Amino acid sequence: MEPTSPTATKPIAIDVWSDIVCPWCYLGKWRLDRALANVEGSYSVRRRAFQLRPETPRFGEDGAGGPKNDHLIALGHDPARLAASQARVTQLIAAEGPELHLGRSRNVNTRAAHTLLAEATDPALAEALLERLFHAQMTAGLRIDDPEVLEAIAAEAGLTAAARRPRPIAEAAVDDDLATAAKLGIGSVPFFVFDRRLALTGAQEVEALEETLRRAAE
Repeated sequence: MEPTSPTATKPIAIDVWSDIVCPWCYLGKWRLDRALANVEGSYSVRRRAFQLRPETPRFGEDGAGGPKNDHLIALGHDPARLAASQARVTQLIAAEGPELHLGRSRNVNTRAAHTLLAEATDPALAEALLERLFHAQMTAGLRIDDPEVLEAIAAEAGLTAAARRPRPIAEAAVDDDLATAAKLGIGSVPFFVFDRRLALTGAQEVEALEETLRRAAE
């Protein structure tokens, strides 16, 4: 098989597993965007679903939608360390552009949001939708498990009315993403796979992402 290069007709595939309640995933998105802008080439980014806490109650169930920080502290997170970690990621993301207000974030099950994202088959539309979902969760403090909130976000992003109704194919795509993550042993996100052979985990520095993009082109 001939190696793929940035100038080849077929774009380099980049798979990114992330969860919409994960601020480090938001940082990873912005850093990947910067790396792609800095390294000339043709790329195809596929956003894949991951749930850090799939057991979180869904919309309408008892315990759903409370303040996320209260939930994390109840799980045993030290309040001071939690505040320090959130302050750090907020500062890092602010350097990329968005302003976070993580104290507003709600404790939500992200399955419905991931399913909605799977409906956006156009890459540009998927990116616009993902950006709005991250903003809703981490800046606006909206409940991204609420069907009405998701409907409004999808309409704002430009998803058609037909595509805003979850279909079995979108549910199956989320199931496939979660199953593939389990098969690969992914335990934390963001998790990047370049050209189906090079992997990085965590919100890597832009330079590390750029270097991996160049390696993927070799």
